[in-house]
Amino acid sequence: VILDKSVTTLIIGDNGSGKSTVLDALCFVLFGKAYRPIKKAQLINSINQRDCEVEIEFQIGTNKFKVVRGIKPNIFQIWRNGKELDQEAHSKDFQKILEEQILKLNYRSFTQVVILGSSCFIPFMQLPTSHRREVVEDILDIKIFSIMNL
Repeated sequence: VILDKSVTTLIIGDNGSGKSTVLDALCFVLFGKAYRPIKKAQLINSINQRDCEVEIEFQIGTNKFKVVRGIKPNIFQIWRNGKELDQEAHSKDFQKILEEQILKLNYRSFTQVVILGSSCFIPFMQLPTSHRREVVEDILDIKIFSIMNL
C-alpha cells in the first residue's frame, strides 16, 4: 500500500474490509504492538497460523528508512539508506532508537496525532496534562527541556 501520494491519507471502506488491519500492521511494524487492543498472537495469519511480517519504507529528510518486523519468525530490522543498523542492541534498546532518534514519536503520540480513529481517539484537550505535554514534546522534539528540569 502506497501512502505517500498526499500529505494526509484517509482510509475508508466497509466494515470488515481491513481498515483496522492496516492500522494494526502500521503500529506493529513501528512499535511492536497493534493499534487495537489485541494480542500479538492475534496478528498472525489465522488460516495457516504462521507468518506475520510487515515492512514499511519511509523517508525523513534525506534519509530513507526501512523497518521490518515479524512474528514466527521473530524479526526486527531497521535499515537506513540501504544499510542495516547494528542489531547487537537488545530489542527494547533498538525500539528506543527507532522511537527517539528516527521517528521522534512514541506509540501514544503516534496513535494520538498520526492515526485519528474514532473508536480510540481522545481529543487532545481531554488528555491528562502529562499526556498532552508528552505529545507536544514529541512533535516539537523538545523532550530535552523536561529532562533538564528534573
